[in-house]
Amino acid sequence: MPAQSCEEIARLLEALAHPLRPVIVTLLREQEMHIGEIALALGVVPTQAASHVAALAEVGILVGVRRGPLDHYYLRDSRVLHALCLLEQFRRSHGLPSSVLS
Repeated sequence: MPAQSCEEIARLLEALAHPLRPVIVTLLREQEMHIGEIALALGVVPTQAASHVAALAEVGILVGVRRGPLDHYYLRDSRVLHALCLLEQFRRSHGLPSSVLS
């Protein structure tokens, strides 16, 4: 694998490293949501949700689109969710500590 690809993959994994971020990806697997809806679903304040969404959008995992006065976010590609599921399967098969995807 080329070094540049490894760096880009590392950036994607870094963006997903906070435990709430895979949850956000999971929330957006079937529908787009605005920050207030994401915050409510996570049980956090909107500024905290916005920070996590921004980190995911910065690396291209999420896409924002303006709908009226609010930005709505959606998952750019469901393969990210598939990658998270593969990581969860790896974790389970090797008896690694529990994760938020369980």
